[in-house]
Amino acid sequence: MKMSNSMVTTLRFLVLMLISALVFTTTSCDRVEAAEASSEEIRQVRTEQVSFVEYAETIRATGRLADRQQLRLSFKTGGVVREIGVEEGDVIRKGQALARLELDEINAQNKRATLGVEKAQIDLRNAALALQLAERDFRNAEGLYKDSVATLEQLENAEVQLENAKNQLEAAEKGLNLSERSQEIAAFNLRYASILAPSSGTILAKLAEPGEIVGPGTPILLLGTQSRTKVLQVNLTDRQIVQLKEGLPAKVTFDAFPGQVFSGTIDELGVLADPYTGTYKVEIGVENRGQSLLSGLIGETTFRGAEVKKLFRISIDALVKGDGRRGEIYVVEDQKAVLRSIQIFKIEEEYLLVEGGVNIGDEVITSGVGYLNDGMDVIIGE
Repeated sequence: MKMSNSMVTTLRFLVLMLISALVFTTTSCDRVEAAEASSEEIRQVRTEQVSFVEYAETIRATGRLADRQQLRLSFKTGGVVREIGVEEGDVIRKGQALARLELDEINAQNKRATLGVEKAQIDLRNAALALQLAERDFRNAEGLYKDSVATLEQLENAEVQLENAKNQLEAAEKGLNLSERSQEIAAFNLRYASILAPSSGTILAKLAEPGEIVGPGTPILLLGTQSRTKVLQVNLTDRQIVQLKEGLPAKVTFDAFPGQVFSGTIDELGVLADPYTGTYKVEIGVENRGQSLLSGLIGETTFRGAEVKKLFRISIDALVKGDGRRGEIYVVEDQKAVLRSIQIFKIEEEYLLVEGGVNIGDEVITSGVGYLNDGMDVIIGE
């Protein structure tokens, strides 16, 4: 029987489909077999041995340079500021007059005190004379009473007058002492109505202006004493300051001196937190190597804490999974990749600092960890 052209075309199409199906089935089988074979291959990995480190926290802070000793200068008495003869940045010498108060009121107080002393001295002399008269009258009354000329009442009255004169003399003596004390205070106020420089140095700040009313002890000027060593004042958190102790070395840099590192030492640790910031003040002595280290320069310091922790160090490339302080890595045991949990202390640059989960000398897999399964055979490559 003779087939038509359409039947031939259909037959050819069916044959082609059958061939394609056979080819697809063969290819799929080959891929499955290849995958199965691939899963049975030994993975080549790279490893790194766990090392041991002694770690101390690195603390960085920024602060302002100041003179080692800064004095807040004030009047020892209150009043109106008459004159401040220096400006910020002025270099002054010891004993130089820096500021003074208006003296009108202080002079008046001093004059009143002087008059008070003079009056108390007169009162004392009068009380002494009155005592002498009372003693004479008592002696006369006593003699007359013995001669039966004066009565007992007259003798007792003379005795009372004598005791009263003694009391008046004692009161006059106390009044003189009090007046002399008031005079000393007035003289003290007059003497300290001026501020004299207690030492040579530099005026760092001017805290008042002429015409202002100030109280006793109110800071007027901030004086930085002359010293080769200055201090960098920084503020640290409670977590940072508990890791420090006085005497620890520090490194200090300034933008004004690029590329230069100055040696420093922690000189003073604050013991009371600032009520507004909650931070603690720390002073770092900076060695002046001849550069012009001016008060007010902004510097950055770096130092290591006193507390040293013993930790393990491994490459951060070994980390498979991490969640806070916990992580997972692979280590090589008996030529197999074994998944292990670790306790992470800190990530520092390219390394994990680990508190537990590994031991010195463990071979930690650092390359190819993304293709591993727990228990997979591995070979350590170059």
